[in-house]
Amino acid sequence: MACFELLQVESLMEMFSGGPLEHKVMQKAGCLDYSPTEWELVGCNIQQRQTSYKFDKTLSRYGGEATTTQQKYTLVNRDGLAIEEVMTLQGVLLGDYFSLQLKYHMVNVPSKPNTCNVQVLLGIAWLKSTKQQKKVTKNIISNSSNRLKELFAELEKELTSRNGAS
Repeated sequence: MACFELLQVESLMEMFSGGPLEHKVMQKAGCLDYSPTEWELVGCNIQQRQTSYKFDKTLSRYGGEATTTQQKYTLVNRDGLAIEEVMTLQGVLLGDYFSLQLKYHMVNVPSKPNTCNVQVLLGIAWLKSTKQQKKVTKNIISNSSNRLKELFAELEKELTSRNGAS
């Protein structure tokens, strides 16, 4: 769980808007040719979009590509939003054996104005069995955790420098 001082959920959601900030942060985090679709309403209070990008060689020695489906919705009785994401990988060792599932919970902290908490839950859905499942799981969790920390660190840096400049 991360706590972002001077940021509200609305500011943080700019990371999922498809705009210049999202593209800049994703590029800095090693996601090349980043391409999100527009959000579309798919149910009551649920919007959905797809994203795709290539991994920078420094992120994955194999390179590879990711395709995601994201859904966002307002949290019931809470001052915040959630984004659920299913990610599939192509061109990555054993990438067709699993999909990654992430859930971002972003909630404003009522006791601290202009502050929000972000919690990211990460899961792996195994589609095929492999003897290397334990090792691959450990690598995925480690690499994904590092990538998420880097992503949110870049986002916080961008938003605070912009807020500080205004």
